[in-house]
Amino acid sequence: MRAFEACSWEIVRGTRAPVAHGDIGVALDRIDSVRAAARDHDLIINAVAHGDLLMERAVLEYGGALINISALPAAASRALRAVAGGARGTVILNAGLVPGVSNLVAADLLRAHPEV
Repeated sequence: MRAFEACSWEIVRGTRAPVAHGDIGVALDRIDSVRAAARDHDLIINAVAHGDLLMERAVLEYGGALINISALPAAASRALRAVAGGARGTVILNAGLVPGVSNLVAADLLRAHPEV
């Protein structure tokens, strides 16, 4: 997070209950809460292995970019792929697991979309 702050990005933390000024409360099991949290943010880094992938689904549907750095089962990836037709956003899953290829994909995504 410090690297993003050093590049003058505005950082907003999503938490279950806001603990600091500027935090956003997010209930990952409520689509309305997830949509509200994802709105108006260019990049979301998700560290929560939530099986329903509501945040990822919201980004695919409404746009933006999301990098999930948690460990998700393969079934979750397949389920997300099944609903990704016509996606407006970009989602990278399991980016924290395999340094190398995932990091290169994430870097390429950010180079292709420097506004994010």
